[in-house]
Amino acid sequence: MKSSKKKSCHGNLIAFIIFLALGITGVYLSFPSLQMLLTGPQALDTFDYSAVKEAGFDHEYVSGAISGIYDYYCDEIRDDSLYAREYLIDGGDYYYLGLRVKKADLEPAETLLSASMDYLKGVDDGTALEKAKYTVTGTIKPMDSESISILQEYLDYDTMDQTTRDTILFCYLDVGSIGAYNMPTIVTLLIFTVIFWALALWFLIRFFAGRSKKKVRSQR
Repeated sequence: MKSSKKKSCHGNLIAFIIFLALGITGVYLSFPSLQMLLTGPQALDTFDYSAVKEAGFDHEYVSGAISGIYDYYCDEIRDDSLYAREYLIDGGDYYYLGLRVKKADLEPAETLLSASMDYLKGVDDGTALEKAKYTVTGTIKPMDSESISILQEYLDYDTMDQTTRDTILFCYLDVGSIGAYNMPTIVTLLIFTVIFWALALWFLIRFFAGRSKKKVRSQR
């Protein structure tokens, strides 16, 4: 009986450590995004895009209106269907960057692209373009290597002079993301984190309760 109780006590301690570690991991993963939510997004029209070219740039949470789209250069396919599309947009007055939009949010982006094409062709005087502005909230983050390669191919990057190359920022504004995650993912992370902390507390209580019972019985 003593051996059985000892194993049970140790099992509760191990379970506590495991769930505590999982809870800490959940906090670690969700904290940067939560911090962004609490701080709020930076205004897109005042964002300093030159900061993207500085060493150590990781991401920036922003919000604002996109007033024009040049074209799309990449479709992201998952399970044989369109998952997201990447567009080329202005980054302030001097730079260009990507705009990554998931399938569910494509309609306003496609509307703005169509209005932008009409404006560039002289079909629209800017009235439709103004109405088609696309207000977004998301995170400016570095592109993955595949997106970089596709954008370079689309732009004929190898034929550009250095001055023109310097205007291309290999990052995109990932619409709907808050740091590394979107809101549903953050909520899921938080729910599991709370569950893990609750389970850790439960097994800690069981561990101390088990030790208390053993001490009482050993005195008899």
